[in-house]
This record gives sequence, C-alpha cells and structure tokens, in this order.
Amino acid sequence: MRNRIFHRAMIGGQRFVGVLLDEGPYLAWGAANVPIGVASLRRFKPPPRPSGRPLPKGWWVIKNHHELRMDLHSFTNAEARTLSSEFGIIVVETTEDFSAYARRDCFFASPAWEGLRIWVMRHPRLARTVGDDYLLGWRSRSVINNSLNSVALG
Repeated sequence: MRNRIFHRAMIGGQRFVGVLLDEGPYLAWGAANVPIGVASLRRFKPPPRPSGRPLPKGWWVIKNHHELRMDLHSFTNAEARTLSSEFGIIVVETTEDFSAYARRDCFFASPAWEGLRIWVMRHPRLARTVGDDYLLGWRSRSVINNSLNSVALG
C-alpha cells in the first residue's frame, strides 16, 4: 500500500494521507477512509447511532450527503479548513450538495492533486489499473498536465 500513497499531511496532530485504492483517490486517516470525489467536511451534531449512543458535535468527514466517515469533533475550525485546502475536500454548512464538478475543481486546486499528478508520472502502469469511480477524469487530467509540464520543461 505504501507505493499508492500520493500525499501526506499532519493536521491537528493527526496524520492524513491521500492514497489510491482500486476505485481512485481516497483520503485516509487511521483505519477510516473516504473517496475524495464524494467527501465533504461538515460541522454538526449527527443523529444518534442505531444503538442510541449519541455522537459528539463537531467536524466530520462525510461521504455523499450523510454517511459519517471520520469523527474530527476535536478539530478547530482552522484545522478543518486546513484539511479542506490540503486535500481539496469541500466544506459544507448544511446538507446542500455540490456537483461532482465543484468537488473535482476543489481537489484539482489542492496540494494533494499536485502529489497525485507527480505520483502518476512515477507510477504510470499502476495508475492505469486504478479506477475513477468517485473522481471522474483524474487520470486523464494528470496525463494531460504531465504532458504539458514535459513540453514546458523540454
């Protein structure tokens, strides 16, 4: 799995990594992970678990609109914004939905994207085996960006 890590960041004393799984780029933290293309950061108090156990109010990384993936309730607003900008994860205030294009554009403006682009240059064969189920077009964009950079440098 080490050769699939494309970005690392320490935020709020926690280590987050960008990693390529079979379906595409993911954000991973400890044992939790979420596909970057459908991830959001949201500060709220989620409903209790089916067991009735209450969950803390605070920052959460969610998949799609409501699937809780990472409990970051101890994060400050600044740490959440840092995670957002570092990995290109959209911050949502309510349950509003952002289009796949907005989410993708947010990721393509992040340091994690630059790490992924460089990773693809170094591992082209492995990159071709990874899907784009959740972040459409990431592989083709990396190929185009890498080609443009080669032309500019050459």
